[in-house]
Amino acid sequence: MSKHFKLLIFTLAISFTALCQDIYIDVNLNVEHKIDTFSTFDRAKYVTIHADLGDSEWGGNNVIGDLMKDFLEGYDVYLGRSTGGVQWYLNNNTTEDPSRSGYANPASITSNGNNIKSSYAAKTGLHKYEYRDEQILCNQQFPFFPGSGIKTAKGWGFTYSDTPEAPFGTASGEFYGRFIRDSYGTGGTTGAKKPKYIEIMNEPLWKLADFPAEYEGDGPLPHMDTIWLFHKSVAKEVKKYNANSLVGGFVCAFPDLEKSNFQHWDDRWKSFMDIAGAEMDFWAIHLYDMPSLGGKEIYRKGSNVEATLDMIEQYSVMKFGYAKPFLVSEIGAYDHAGMGKAWSPYHDWVDMKSINSLLMQFMERPDKMLKIINYVMLKAKWAETNPNDPTNIWGARLLRYANEPVSKTGDWVYTDRIKTFQLWKDINGKRVDTRSNNPDVLVDAYVNGSKAYILINNLELSDREFELNIAGTSMNPSSITLREMYGTGITRSDSCVVSESNLAEIPKALTLKREGTYVLILNYASNIVIDETLTEKKHYSDTYYEPIAANSQIVFNVAGITPSAYGEAILRIGLGRNHGLSLKPEVIFNGAKIIVPDNFRGYNQSPRDSYFGVIEIPVPMDMIKPSNAVSLKFGDTGGFVTSVTMQTFEFSSKIMRSDSVVSIELIPGNIEIGKTQQRTLTAIVTPIFAADKRVMWSSGNDAIATVDSLGVVTGINNGSTVITATTKDGGYSATYNVTVQTDFVTIQVDTVIVTPVAASIIEGDSLQLSYTVLPVDAANKTVVWNSTNSNISVSNTGMVYALSAGSSIATATGIQGKGGACNVSVTTRIPGKITIDKNYYSQVKAESSVQINCSFTITTGRTAMGAEFLLMLKDGDGTILKKYSAYDNSVKDLTAGNANASLSTRRLTPTNSLPQGQYYIFEILITESDGNKIIETVPVELTDPLGINDTDFTFNIFPNPADKYIILQGCGEKYTVEFYDMVGTLKLSAKIADERIDVSSLSDGAYIVVLNNNSNKAVTKLFIQH
Repeated sequence: MSKHFKLLIFTLAISFTALCQDIYIDVNLNVEHKIDTFSTFDRAKYVTIHADLGDSEWGGNNVIGDLMKDFLEGYDVYLGRSTGGVQWYLNNNTTEDPSRSGYANPASITSNGNNIKSSYAAKTGLHKYEYRDEQILCNQQFPFFPGSGIKTAKGWGFTYSDTPEAPFGTASGEFYGRFIRDSYGTGGTTGAKKPKYIEIMNEPLWKLADFPAEYEGDGPLPHMDTIWLFHKSVAKEVKKYNANSLVGGFVCAFPDLEKSNFQHWDDRWKSFMDIAGAEMDFWAIHLYDMPSLGGKEIYRKGSNVEATLDMIEQYSVMKFGYAKPFLVSEIGAYDHAGMGKAWSPYHDWVDMKSINSLLMQFMERPDKMLKIINYVMLKAKWAETNPNDPTNIWGARLLRYANEPVSKTGDWVYTDRIKTFQLWKDINGKRVDTRSNNPDVLVDAYVNGSKAYILINNLELSDREFELNIAGTSMNPSSITLREMYGTGITRSDSCVVSESNLAEIPKALTLKREGTYVLILNYASNIVIDETLTEKKHYSDTYYEPIAANSQIVFNVAGITPSAYGEAILRIGLGRNHGLSLKPEVIFNGAKIIVPDNFRGYNQSPRDSYFGVIEIPVPMDMIKPSNAVSLKFGDTGGFVTSVTMQTFEFSSKIMRSDSVVSIELIPGNIEIGKTQQRTLTAIVTPIFAADKRVMWSSGNDAIATVDSLGVVTGINNGSTVITATTKDGGYSATYNVTVQTDFVTIQVDTVIVTPVAASIIEGDSLQLSYTVLPVDAANKTVVWNSTNSNISVSNTGMVYALSAGSSIATATGIQGKGGACNVSVTTRIPGKITIDKNYYSQVKAESSVQINCSFTITTGRTAMGAEFLLMLKDGDGTILKKYSAYDNSVKDLTAGNANASLSTRRLTPTNSLPQGQYYIFEILITESDGNKIIETVPVELTDPLGINDTDFTFNIFPNPADKYIILQGCGEKYTVEFYDMVGTLKLSAKIADERIDVSSLSDGAYIVVLNNNSNKAVTKLFIQH
C-alpha cells in the first residue's frame, strides 16, 4: 500500500507542470525580514493621500463634522503632496526683480512667505496633525519653465538665457529655493514644517514634449536635453537655499522605457540621469494602470513595474555607485472608460485594485522607496466647470456629493475610495518572513506585539486558490479576522466590497478573487516571539541593456555576494521583447543550467505594445559564489536584456518551506545486474512540487558497482553493495541493494506510470496520455490501453476521446501485468455567453459616441481571441446598409472578463428620420480560439442629440433653409429660442420679441432649434445656407 502511494506521488511529479495548479504561501511569524535597516511597516510611507494640511477642501458642508480627525486619525492616514501653491504665488503674487530682468524679486518672495507662515500659524487646529504631513512639494510647468511668451499674470517671465555663470533655469531655481526657505518654518506658530521632498516640476514632458498643443510658449518646443539641464540648474539653486531638503525628478508621468524599442529609455530616463542625475537625491515617478485604454487592459502592476524599477536602479548603480531611492508621488489607475461619466462605485474599484497591487510590490523595496502617494484628492472642485453636470467631476476623489451620480447636490460624503483605507487601516509592526511559490500571488506579513497581519494580493485576472501555511509560534490565536477587498464583477454596474468575518481557526485553503486582497489578522494572548532573522540583499550585474541575437550568449557577472549556509536566492532578468519572442532563455549559472519558470508576475501583457517585465528564477543557495557568471542564450533575435540582478535571502537558521524536500524513495529498492551491465535508477522526491529536486548518488563499494551523477549503475565484479541517493535539499537519503552477477539480467517491468494521473476534459475534446515504464531500461515497454467506462475511448497510442459527461479510468498495462491509470472526468461543454444591459443601450444620441461595455464567458475549454463591436444600419430584410466597427483585443486568452469599445454615432440619421423599414442594431462578436463566434445583438434607437422627439407642441420655421432671418410660426412671445449645432453646442440664444429672428451669425449647416418657456418645450431642425 505504501509503495502504491509513493508511485502516485511520482506520477504527479512527472505531470506537475501541466496539471498542478497548487499555490502555497508560507509565513514564519518568528523570523524578522530585514532589508538594510528596514523591517517595519512605515504607514507614513505607504498609507497616504494626495493632499496637505492647508488644503481648503477639508472644510465645507461635510456629513462628517470633523473630517480631518475622522479620516487621518480614524484610518491612520498620512499626508501628502502639494502641487498648486507654488505656481499660484509665482503667477499671481510675485513681482520681477527691478534690478535683474527675468528674476523674481527676493523682497516679493519674502513678503509672500511671511504671509504664508502667518496664515498657517493662525490655524492652530492643524498643528496637532503636523506629524502626519511629511510633505512633498512640487511645482507646475508654467510659468516656472522659461521660454519665449511664457509670462506670469504680473506680466513678466523668467529669463531663458544660458551662461556659464547662470545656466538655463537658474532664475527659476533661485525663485523656488527662496520660496521654500521663506514660506516654511519648523511647525506650529513658526509656520508649516519645511517639505522633506522637493520635486522640481510635475510631469514636465506632458506639456513640453508629449502634448505640444498645451505648451504655453510662442516658440518651438524645448529640446529634451534643455529640459534636463533646467532640472540640473533648479536642483542646485534649491539646495543652495535649503541644504537639508531632498530634491528629485523628473516626476515622469508615463515611464514607458520600452517604447519605440527603448528609444524612450535612451532619450528620456537615461538622458535625464546622465545630465541631471548627479544633482538628484531621488528618482520621482508616477505609475498608473490603464485598464480601459482604447479598449485594452494596460497594466503596470506585475512584471512591468518590476522591470521599470530594476532598469532605473541598475543604471543608477552603474553610474553613481548606488541605487538612488524612488519617490512614487502618484499611483493609481486611469479608468478611460469612466472618464466623462458620472461617479460610480466601479470607477473607484478600478483605481483601488491597482493601488493595492502596486503598493504591495513597492513594499518589497522598503530601502528604495522614500514615499508612495495614493493619488486621491479630497474633493477636486477645481476640476468642476459646470456645477449642474454630474459628469463634470474629477474621478480620483475621496469625497463626493451625497446625491451623486444623479446630481451634484447634498453634503459631502466619502466615495468608495475610503475602502482602500478601511482595508489598510490598522496594519503595523515588524516585517516577517513570507513566500509565495506563485509570482501572481503577492504576500507580506507584519507582527505587532500580539497581533499578526498577513496580506495577500492576487495580480491575476481570475480567481486563485492557495494553501496557507503559518509557522513560527506554538500558540493558537485567540481570535482570527479575515478582511477582504474584491470586485463584485467586471462590468460598470459592479462595485467593490470590503468585508470582515471572524473565523474559528486559521484557514488552510482560501480562494482569492480576481485582483482581490486579503488581510488576515491573528490575535494571540501574548506577544509573538521573533527570535530568527532573514537578511535580504540585492546585487547588480556589471552590465545591462544588452541586445538579444539568436543563439548568441550574453554574459553578466554578479559579484559582491557572501554565500550563506541557510538561504534562498532569486535571479531577476529584465526583458523587453516583442510579443511572440521567447521569454525563456537558456540560463547557465556558474556553469550549471538552471530551470526557468513558465510564469511571471501579473498578466501576460498581450494588450501592451510589447512585453517588458522581469522573470524571476530560483537559484539554490549552494550554487552561489562571491562572483557569479550568468550566461543567457535565446533562440530568436530581437529586444533587450534590460537588467540582471540577484536577490539573496540569508537566514539565521534553516527554514522549512511548503516546497522543501521531506523524503526520497528509490524504485525498485533491490536490483540485480550482470558484470558491465548498466541500469538507470529512479529517485522519487517528495513533495512533487519540491523546489530543489537535485539528488547526489554514491556507491558503498566501487569495486562491486559504480554509479554516476545521473543514477546510472554499472556492474563491476560479483558481489553486493549499497547505492545511496541523497537530496541536496535537506540531506534525505534512500538506498538500493545492488547484486552483481556474472550473467546479464533481463530487466522486467516493475511499474507503469500514466501521466497525468488525473485529468478533466470537455465533451468532444481529446487528451494525449503518456506513460513511463520503470525501470527505464526494462526489456519490453509495450503497454495496452483500455478504459473502464464507455464515456471515453482510448486509442492504442494513449489518445483519450471524450464522448459524453461522466467519469472513467484510462489504463495502461505492461507485459508483466503491471499497470498505471489516469482518472478522467468529462464535463459538459457550456456554450459561451455575452451579457449586456440592453435597456441601457436601447437609446443613444446621434451626433455623439457611445462606450459599449459587456461581460462575457467563453465556451468551456476555449479562450477568447478578440471582440468586435458593430453598429449597423439595416433594412427590412436584414441587408446591411451601413456598418461601423471597433475592436477590443485585450480580451485575448481570457476565459471570462469584460470587453468595451467606443462607437461613433456622428453623421448618422436619427431613427425617427430613417426611411420606413430601416433600423439600427448593435452587434457584439467575440471570436473563440477554435474560430467559433459568440454573438449578442441589441436593437438601438438613435435619438436626436437634443431630444427632438421630446416635444410638447409643434411650430414652423420659414424659410428653411434660411439665410439672414427666420420667422417662427405657432409660438408666443414668452418663449426663449436656442440654436444648437449637431453636437449639442449652443450657438445662439434669444428672447422672442416678434416672430422675426436674425440668424445671419450662424454658419452654414444643420441646427437644432429649441423653444422653451420652462413649462413647455418644442424642438425642430433648421438648415442655414448663406
